[in-house]
Amino acid sequence: SRLSAIAERRAMDAIERQQDIERLYTFSRAILLTGSSEPFPKQLARKLAEVFEVSAVVLYEKRSGEIYRAGPAEFDGMEDQLRDAAAHGTSFSDPQQKRVITAVRLGSEPIASLALQGVRMPDPVLQGIANLVAIGLERARAQDLEHQVEAARQSEQLRTTLIDALAHEFKTPLTSIRAATSA
Repeated sequence: SRLSAIAERRAMDAIERQQDIERLYTFSRAILLTGSSEPFPKQLARKLAEVFEVSAVVLYEKRSGEIYRAGPAEFDGMEDQLRDAAAHGTSFSDPQQKRVITAVRLGSEPIASLALQGVRMPDPVLQGIANLVAIGLERARAQDLEHQVEAARQSEQLRTTLIDALAHEFKTPLTSIRAATSA
């Protein structure tokens, strides 16, 4: 009886781990396929709430200072803890209300913080989510930078074309005047 209970518990644990891995994979694909219709962190929070079926997600991005919320439930009053987690890389957990706040790190540097409510998650899954959020935020920052570089390149190209056209317009009358005065 004890042996079958242990085997059944191990089978249930394996099924839960498989479901967690499938959710992490689905979330990673959602990060890659996210469009540009609304701010990326907002989409990230919404996808996280959908995939992991949590009642509330709050994402604080340290670089912009913005807070993004998603999920059917409200998750208010945690702004100071979110800022503290992003600034110092700390974590906070409240098992009674099923709330957790964790720092989102890129390497060793905290770049954001993430708060989840409604589902208890093992620490490895929570760290996997935080890592995927960090990758997504960095990808969005790289895309923004790429768009800025492209806009600057186009602006420089337009400026060069305009200066060339103005130089040509000034040279044309000067050439006529020189020819007339030399004759």
